[in-house]
Amino acid sequence: MPRLIHPQYREDNGESKYPFSDTTSLAAGDGVVLDRGLIIDAVLHLPGATTPTSLVSVRTSATELTFTVRAGLVTASATVTLPDPDPYITLTTPAGQPAGLLLADADLLATLQGWSSGLHEFSAEFALSTCVLGAELGVTGLKAPSGSPLTNDVWLVGEDGVILSAEDGKIRVDVVGEPLVRRRLCDTATTLQSVRYLRTINGEAADTYQNMSLIIGRADTLTPALRVAYENGEIVLSIAGR
Repeated sequence: MPRLIHPQYREDNGESKYPFSDTTSLAAGDGVVLDRGLIIDAVLHLPGATTPTSLVSVRTSATELTFTVRAGLVTASATVTLPDPDPYITLTTPAGQPAGLLLADADLLATLQGWSSGLHEFSAEFALSTCVLGAELGVTGLKAPSGSPLTNDVWLVGEDGVILSAEDGKIRVDVVGEPLVRRRLCDTATTLQSVRYLRTINGEAADTYQNMSLIIGRADTLTPALRVAYENGEIVLSIAGR
């Protein structure tokens, strides 16, 4: 049996509609009614929610209760098991994001077994003091320049310092910037190719310090064929004839 830390709070709010709005209805479309003391308190922070949150449905079965809340187009839900439900109902979005917590009376939760099995739809708005509104982190959709949403298959192409990669089924976007941005601003070309660095010479890579040693000729000859020169800021390699 859980210990009630603040029993006076539960007693004071047992007959009020809080955490629901005073003007909202606690009756479902099929006639069942939520007990005023069923949900004692709530904190709701659905990602991207910009409107108040409402309880929109309770799905009942012999072994489970599923609560679903919605704020605009954003939904979140939580499932508790019967006959010994947890009074702390943690809400998550379909993507697994945390969306809030409902504090319920465990004994009254168990009485919902008396409802007929199935979906019971509500439109019970929560009090504004329980709702935390805020912008959603991340990208949830794409729109064309005209404002129309993009659907079906969409190609994402990273360029100009934007790197796309896939990790655990999610697309990661890294913005590293354009390393040649100053040259791009001054260049008249419409496209600018990225720098391609020297990685190997005749299949030989750099040492552990990322150094490559260029030696003129061989130690056993007095007529080296390889010429290395520095001209106009560039290293020039040439082969000398005999």
